Amino acid sequence: MKKYISGGVLVAIGSTFLGLSNACGPLTYGAEGSNVYTLLLLNNAISLPFIAILMCISKVSFCCNRKALIPLLLLGVVGNACTGLLLNLSFVMVGVGIGTMLHMSYAVVATLTDCAIK
Repeated sequence: MKKYISGGVLVAIGSTFLGLSNACGPLTYGAEGSNVYTLLLLNNAISLPFIAILMCISKVSFCCNRKALIPLLLLGVVGNACTGLLLNLSFVMVGVGIGTMLHMSYAVVATLTDCAIK
């Protein structure tokens, strides 16, 4: 039960930071030449050392076999790069609240559908 509660707390903290980054990101557009692409580049470049440190602490190997490389690259491009780019581009055209709500509603619908099927 304790593991379940700590997992829920971590999810809440992570979603709070995600929401803050979505809300604060558009505030940087136009400042000293910042745009959507700069924001995404810096966001991902700054997060990489933290991920590497966590992998080292958890003793997770950085190696992967050739069979897993193509799906990993595809998921990285489509699942991370394209969704982040499209979400941040939507903030230029619609508000942060509606853009984030529409973006995140897919995950809720997919989760509920998966739970209903099982």
